[in-house]
Amino acid sequence: MQKILLIAITGLFLAGCAKDITVNYRDQGKGKVELKPSKNVYDGFVLVNDSMLVDSKTIKSVTIENIPEGNYDVIFRSNYSYYKGNFREKYDIEIGPEEFHQKNIVVPGYNTSYYLMFSVALIPWWFL
Repeated sequence: MQKILLIAITGLFLAGCAKDITVNYRDQGKGKVELKPSKNVYDGFVLVNDSMLVDSKTIKSVTIENIPEGNYDVIFRSNYSYYKGNFREKYDIEIGPEEFHQKNIVVPGYNTSYYLMFSVALIPWWFL
């Protein structure tokens, strides 16, 4: 029983806590964009027209509020080295008056080195 508890605690420690993040783009707009990744994103960044709104956070979802009318380039990316390939999504979004956009983002799976690192971290617990 102690082994299972220790393994669970180690898993929670390695996983971290993701957050629902809400940011204001400007004060005068009424548009809204919600970015919903398929799973938690580690070391995540969100940029709107090259203006960084979220910087290196563990992300569950991002809501960008108070966006004025117009066209915007929204970039959702991560520098987490354990994802397969380069994770960077770019969306061209046109915001109308009081318009809401939701983008579902497919997060790539983990590469082999992630599973290898996680396995090595768990090996000492088997010998307790």
